[in-house]
Amino acid sequence: MWSDVMLHGIHNSKLTLILGTPPLDVLWAGDASVKVFFALSGFVLALMFLRPDPPSYAAFAVKRVCRIYLPYIAVVAIAMILMTATEPHQTPELSTWFNLSWNHSVSWPLILDHVLMLGQDRYNFVDNAIWSLVHEMRYSLIFPIIMWWW
Repeated sequence: MWSDVMLHGIHNSKLTLILGTPPLDVLWAGDASVKVFFALSGFVLALMFLRPDPPSYAAFAVKRVCRIYLPYIAVVAIAMILMTATEPHQTPELSTWFNLSWNHSVSWPLILDHVLMLGQDRYNFVDNAIWSLVHEMRYSLIFPIIMWWW
């Protein structure tokens, strides 16, 4: 994994040094890329609320729930069904990140955390990438209030 190369110096070479320094490191920095997406998304949402006829909060919230929450729940449900159908096991040849996914059974606290989009780190093993959807949902529901206040 690239993180092993950059964080622990495994296979340290000129190429890994070049690819691991700015601006090329953004190709491997998923966290930073998501933050750039949030900024761009906020800009687009701001343009919507700066129009002469901005949408009502209720209409906006319903659209956001349909666009983010419903697909999120569908993906999480499918992942939990697959987690239940497969037996978790460690694969030493693969990364730590991979081995931390699907390493627990489905439980009610796990389901509740995902249904309520709480985003607790201890339950982020079902689908690691959904943390960004949790934040996107939160930010997008608060954003109109900020725009109207501004």
